[in-house]
Amino acid sequence: MHEDERSLFVEGRIYLALDKGMEAHILIQNGVLNSMSIGNDVVDCYYKGQVRCITRFNLWEISIVTFPANKFAEIMSVKKAEV
Repeated sequence: MHEDERSLFVEGRIYLALDKGMEAHILIQNGVLNSMSIGNDVVDCYYKGQVRCITRFNLWEISIVTFPANKFAEIMSVKKAEV
């Protein structure tokens, strides 16, 4: 996980040995699931006009979701399943 020129970039692993992991992988490959969401607490921020600039936060979880809170939180790619 790192911050890139767009936002927070996350690379993760789906555990295909679990039924829900295999299901999520198939749904992502077929474009049914294509977004992510995070659970966090903002620790410190400032405002630049109408824009909130977050300088520090606690990240609690990252989830694959159907309807993201941030429309730009998209899954960019998924590798082929290794079973």
